[in-house]
Amino acid sequence: MSLTELPYHLLIDHLLPLLPLSALLSFASTSKHFASVCADPIFWKRKLEIDFKYYPSPEIVSKWGFRLIYRAIFRPKIYIWGHLANGRRGVLSEDPQYGEAFPYPVSLTINKRIVSLYSGGWSFHALDVSGHIHVWGTLNGAADFGLPLDDPSFAEAGAQASTPLQLDLPTRFVSIGCGRAHSAALDIERRVWVFKQWGRPSLLTFTGSLDAPTTRHPMIADTHVVQVDCGYSHFVAFLTEDGRVFAMWLSNGPYRDQSNSLNGALNNEGDGYPAKAVNGIIGCTLVQIDAEPLLLPKLPTDLPTLRAGTVVEGPASEELKLVKIAAGNAMIIGLTNQGHILFIDVKGGNSRWGTQVLQEQFSSGESRWNYLPQFSELRQIIADPVFAPGEDDIPLLIPPTTLNITQISFHWESFIVLSTGASSCVLVAQLSRSGMYSEFIRIIYPALHERDIVSVAASESHFAALDANGTLLTWGIDQRGCLGLGELGRNWKHDWSRWAIVENPLPVQFSFGQSERKNFCFSMTAGGWHSGALLFDCDALDNTLEEKGTGGVASDYLEPLDDPGYTSSSSGSRWKKWKRILKGGTS
Repeated sequence: MSLTELPYHLLIDHLLPLLPLSALLSFASTSKHFASVCADPIFWKRKLEIDFKYYPSPEIVSKWGFRLIYRAIFRPKIYIWGHLANGRRGVLSEDPQYGEAFPYPVSLTINKRIVSLYSGGWSFHALDVSGHIHVWGTLNGAADFGLPLDDPSFAEAGAQASTPLQLDLPTRFVSIGCGRAHSAALDIERRVWVFKQWGRPSLLTFTGSLDAPTTRHPMIADTHVVQVDCGYSHFVAFLTEDGRVFAMWLSNGPYRDQSNSLNGALNNEGDGYPAKAVNGIIGCTLVQIDAEPLLLPKLPTDLPTLRAGTVVEGPASEELKLVKIAAGNAMIIGLTNQGHILFIDVKGGNSRWGTQVLQEQFSSGESRWNYLPQFSELRQIIADPVFAPGEDDIPLLIPPTTLNITQISFHWESFIVLSTGASSCVLVAQLSRSGMYSEFIRIIYPALHERDIVSVAASESHFAALDANGTLLTWGIDQRGCLGLGELGRNWKHDWSRWAIVENPLPVQFSFGQSERKNFCFSMTAGGWHSGALLFDCDALDNTLEEKGTGGVASDYLEPLDDPGYTSSSSGSRWKKWKRILKGGTS
């Protein structure tokens, strides 16, 4: 069978998206048939999803089309702002105007195709299109005292990366989760990696044998990890394909013991494993941790059946399970496939006997998943005073008619629930404590209602929401300019050491101090006292559209793009053993 005889959908959905653009150009030039295949909008839609995890709105697609959008975000513009101390500025020199506080977005250049940004307490992480991790700032800013700024060893948690550096690792990654002073990542084979030092990543193998790291922990048998997230303090939570949630603490138990022992042995080797940065790449040395994660309780059996936020009678059409999680300060929230939002307290896990105590609490039912109907059920949401009738009995805000919860974000003691669709809705939860009693207070911001919000992020004290038209809105406590609003909403002009409260979401302006060009934000992050975003230039896109139109062949849009494809940075022989192991071989 020749290529021309292959089913069309097989080419569009499975084969062509795997090709680097250079190979795709060659393929498109072989015949009119393949040129037509490579110009298919469905293919470029698929390419956007695979490379950038980006799903443009119908309005944006109708204006520019999938191919032009892909071209625009092929090399996105990167902006960061806020408290950019500890190397978070990403350049060696500081701006004399603001020092460490940047109240306006400033551009950052990384000579890679960045597809997503993530924020830690003192750091930024980024994924490029090839699955490499890039970092800058300081992973643990509380541990950087006395460490050298010149030629630091990234075997130290407090080592500062003053410019973006790539981690030299023998695999590709699909997602990252950041806590305050640690991070975790999920690779293409669904393995979990933990970073307490950028130069000494830990691979969680769930086995006692290095020869078979893909052998799963008995509790994780016959399933895959689909999501990993980091709590504010040193714990990691991950969700499996069958809906179970596991948590693991890094400051006690088997992880701490093995990590201390293995890192101590490496340190005794002296300069054999320096974890230094050379030519923009941190030389990493892996340590394998036989993880013993704690299995969280099963879901309650008395949950109502939900359909688009409405409680319905009778059994559900599919088995109930968690499909997303988000971790905060010793707390985890979860989203089920029916739209339930649930919460569980894992407080005490950091203590010496915390895991054992939690296990006993789980077994006795003292600690369990708690249902939050005020964030799950439509009838409770539309009863919020924000939807109450105003004059002439006309509601000031039109209440949503359905719920389609697609994203949850949790940081410290606040989380955000995002319902997308025709009547989008953003629900913000803030923990309120009164003695021994605590509850989540729900807040609905009119400025975000029915704005077609597509992404949300929560940090310690500030929040961000991105709408389908590429506008980024921020609000919360503006510490060191972390909202990116300049002096807007501040009482203390020019004094960025003092914080201010911005109660209502306001748009971030990315053209400050520049010519008025329209930018489109398609990805963002918020963490610590800083934020970041990925953008493309709308004016350049409009010019291309005017010159080339929506027709043409693939080469009309791809010739200027440089895409060498995926090449591993791990050229040294020290990775040969690990590459065999990661592929399922032996040492």
